[in-house]
Amino acid sequence: MKIYNLILILCLSIAISCGGKSDKLTTETGPSEQSVQITFFSGDAKIVRKNIETKPELGMSLASDDVILTGETGNVEILIRESGLVKVAKKSSVMVSSFLRDSEVSDTNVHINYGKIVTVVKKEKKNENYNIVTPTLVAGVRGTSFMTSVENPNSNAKTVACAKEECVVKVSVLEGAVAVHRVDSPEEVFLGKGSEVTIPGSTKLKQELVKPLGEKSLEELKGSIVFHKSRIGGFENLVDELKKNSRELAELDSSGSLEDAKSELQKSAASKSSDEILKTAKQADETKYLKKDISKEKLKLDPKETF
Repeated sequence: MKIYNLILILCLSIAISCGGKSDKLTTETGPSEQSVQITFFSGDAKIVRKNIETKPELGMSLASDDVILTGETGNVEILIRESGLVKVAKKSSVMVSSFLRDSEVSDTNVHINYGKIVTVVKKEKKNENYNIVTPTLVAGVRGTSFMTSVENPNSNAKTVACAKEECVVKVSVLEGAVAVHRVDSPEEVFLGKGSEVTIPGSTKLKQELVKPLGEKSLEELKGSIVFHKSRIGGFENLVDELKKNSRELAELDSSGSLEDAKSELQKSAASKSSDEILKTAKQADETKYLKKDISKEKLKLDPKETF
C-alpha cells in the first residue's frame, strides 16, 4: 500500500438502505462515453450490471449505469478518464458517468445513493463539469479537495434510506472551492478551503451555515487519502501530477499529528479571504446546473481503482 499526496475532492457518506433493486448496468460504451476503470478492490464488493451481480476485476471498465456495491468489508478504487480518482468506502452504492459532449466539453457525475467516497481530481478546467450528486444536494467541484456525508438522522436506521426531507448532508472542504445547491433549486452556497457545512433535510441553504473545518472531519480525511499503486490506464501519470498540487493533502498525508495538520490547514486558510473564495467559486459557469436535471441523469462508473 502506498500513500500519495493527492487532491482530495470528495468523501460522500450516505446512510441509506441498500435494499431494493439496483440500477441496471450495461457493458456497451458509446462513442461519447469516457473511460472509467477499477484499479483496486478488496473485501465484500460487487458490480451490478443489468440486475446481475458480478465480481469486480482489475482494469474492469464500467458503463454509465453500472452500480458499485460494497459491504461491511468492501472497498473499490476507480480511475476516471486519467483525470480523477474515486475511492468507494464500505457499505456504499455508487454510479459514475463521464461523457464527452463534444470535442471540448466533458461532464462527469458521481451519484451516491448511500455510503462514502473520496474523489481526487485535477484542477477543473472551464470546459470540464464535475459534480457529486446526493439524494438532496449537488456539489459542484471548482478545483478542490472535499468530503461529503449523507445520513439518516434516525440513529436506529443508519442503513435505511432516508426521505429527501430527512437526509442530513455534510460537505467538508480541505482545499479549493465547492459550490453546493439543492437538486430542486439553483441557489448556492460556497465553501472555501478549511470549511464545512451540514445541511439537514429541507433546510434552506445560507452562507451562514458554513463553518470552519472540524477536527473529526480532518481525522476522516487523514484516513481517507490512501490509494493503492496501479499500472492501469494513466494512474501513475495522474498521481505524479496530483502530488505536486496540494500542500494541504501533503500535510494530511505526512506522519505528523492531527494537530499539526489542523494548524497547517488553518494557516493556509487564513491566507485566502472570503472574497477570494467566492471569486474562485464563481469563475465556473454557475448556470450549468440549470442546463440539465442531474438528479435524473444516469451515471457511469469504471472500476480501475480500489481502496
